[in-house]
Amino acid sequence: MAASDFLVALARTHFYFVMAELQSHLKVVGKVPDEAVLVTLGKMAGSYALRCVPFAGATLLALRRTLSRAGSGRTLRIICGVLERWSKGITMYLCSQKRHPFPQSRAAQLCGDLYPLFHHAVVNWLGCKEEQDNRAVLGAVAAMVGVLVCEERHCQRAREQLLRLLRQHQRVQDTSRVTENLGHVLQMLGGGQTPTPRGSALAPHTAGHQQVRGACGAGQGVPPPGPPADQHARV
Repeated sequence: MAASDFLVALARTHFYFVMAELQSHLKVVGKVPDEAVLVTLGKMAGSYALRCVPFAGATLLALRRTLSRAGSGRTLRIICGVLERWSKGITMYLCSQKRHPFPQSRAAQLCGDLYPLFHHAVVNWLGCKEEQDNRAVLGAVAAMVGVLVCEERHCQRAREQLLRLLRQHQRVQDTSRVTENLGHVLQMLGGGQTPTPRGSALAPHTAGHQQVRGACGAGQGVPPPGPPADQHARV
């Protein structure tokens, strides 16, 4: 991955040159792009989120052509990593625009580009048998929900999948990454009005407490967190 790291570093001063070259590799029809290309794309979004947004449409369109070839394993996890990082970048962009006049058509376009990938992931990938695959899929889906709730036309569809996402959350052993992304979703919803049944809400609630206690080196003689007092927890 040394070449990947070099390209990401080079992009600091030659961003459009590096991104244009990566895009040319994505556009090769009939094959999944090399892993190094996908990994580098993910790193680019992680390092230069806002600068990547103008390329989001082309990148997401190219990724759609790879979905049928990513059944499981390493390729699936890499694609999910790219989707997760690009989704977080788009969310950051949409949040930054809330302080300024922002054309809703741009949000609608970004969400429209992302939704086919979200739908494919929910229908075909959620519930993977392998722990690593399932964790990667959950991370990507949660990050994509964080984008879709920003736009009215797709918000309800994303909310409808939120309960399913919370149920899948209970099946993952290492929940730290998924819990982080769910936290971003809750921030984007801004205390919205979608009720979550107590049994589903308890999973991320408990996982969050366990991660905090583990990070603090606690856990000795501390009782597990109880369920929410209300019959339904609000998401």
